[in-house]
Amino acid sequence: MDRLSIWWIRGALIYFVVGVTLGALLLLHKTWSWDMLWWRLLPLHIYTMLLGFMIPFIIGVAHWILPRNDGPHDRGNPKLIITAWVLWHTGLIAGLVSEISGSARSAITLSVALCNSVAVMIMFTQLWRRLRLFKQIYNGK
Repeated sequence: MDRLSIWWIRGALIYFVVGVTLGALLLLHKTWSWDMLWWRLLPLHIYTMLLGFMIPFIIGVAHWILPRNDGPHDRGNPKLIITAWVLWHTGLIAGLVSEISGSARSAITLSVALCNSVAVMIMFTQLWRRLRLFKQIYNGK
């Protein structure tokens, strides 16, 4: 497996563990009825599982499984993919901090959306070039 795919998938698995832990705490709260402030973890749980686990996992698997191109950068430009990874995780951490602090409707949210959008656009351009019809792959084009 490509090193950059491993980075995307390992990052996703870390967020998966965090999201499952938050979900388990929420389920324990339903059982034992702790303080109502525990329900503030619900947006963090959703954010962590959706944006922290699912999307990076899909990107990592797509980066690994799509057919490679010919040439030195057969899976795309590694510098751009690393930049996308850094932007994505910077946006995720900033989003988690804004959710924890309760300032989810501030300028931080705009910067989070910008970081994540740019990261997705970079990965989209890197993956789009690798999409080909099976006939093109089979004929060697």
